[in-house]
Amino acid sequence: MSLRFLSRMILPVFLVGSLIGLFPLAVRLANPFATYPWNPAIDARVLLIWPDRIELRPIRAWSDFSPRSPNSGYTFLVPAERQGWVTEQLRAYSTPTRNASWHLRVKPIEAGKQEIELELLGDGIYGVVYEASNERIVPFGTRLADPGFAFIVVGIDVASSVVLLLVVLLSRRFWLRRRVTHTIRVPGTLRG
Repeated sequence: MSLRFLSRMILPVFLVGSLIGLFPLAVRLANPFATYPWNPAIDARVLLIWPDRIELRPIRAWSDFSPRSPNSGYTFLVPAERQGWVTEQLRAYSTPTRNASWHLRVKPIEAGKQEIELELLGDGIYGVVYEASNERIVPFGTRLADPGFAFIVVGIDVASSVVLLLVVLLSRRFWLRRRVTHTIRVPGTLRG
């Protein structure tokens, strides 16, 4: 391989690498575009964790199970040591639509409180964001996006990769120009 071929391949390889490397950041930046204030008309599900199984209940009937009675066998909180087990149970749980899967994100808020995002991911995103404690749940967000949401993610990914590529190219040009101006000076021509 010639040096010229390698130098021509650097930019495309860098662009593809940045598209792949920045994709998780693009997903994270696009996430707020699919999160809306709580809408009770959305028929999302809430996670109940029993000692031997999980259960997904419609949130429209949340007054039936929240606040939790003291002798109930379930909990709303996802213990850190059981999160892997809960994720496995969700993978096996049936979905109302074909080729969809349940996804769970748990974010600890403080002792005894968690922010839980439970969504059905298929042709789009459909779910709920709620605060869970030992006694009750408080829904505060709706996750909703159609298949076009992928264009938002890809747009953010491409834009951030192009910006990174431009920064690299401009830095390289500045560095080369600076290097050339320092090497062209001929001794004896400078006044000082």
